[in-house]
Amino acid sequence: MKHRLVIQPEAEEDLKKIRRWYEDQRKGLGNDFRKALKKTLERIRLMPQSCALIKYGVRQALVEVFPYVVCYVFEENCVDVICVYHAHREPDVWTWRAKDR
Repeated sequence: MKHRLVIQPEAEEDLKKIRRWYEDQRKGLGNDFRKALKKTLERIRLMPQSCALIKYGVRQALVEVFPYVVCYVFEENCVDVICVYHAHREPDVWTWRAKDR
């Protein structure tokens, strides 16, 4: 069963910055990131409880090939993406957003 997916505005901004950065590194790399992210989001929508539960009800899924993590909350058949961050930089950025929910 696919669950509803909501990407919070802050997470949308994260995604735009990441894609832009990759595209600046090499033409087409931004699209490669977008495709990998799309696969990750589909996996989350199909099996939202299969990813690690960290705290504050937040789960994390790794994006294949790219060093990024998707943070989301799954409640009432809805996947709510709150943050996408680089796994080796600012690893606790998601905690601020989770606490503000």
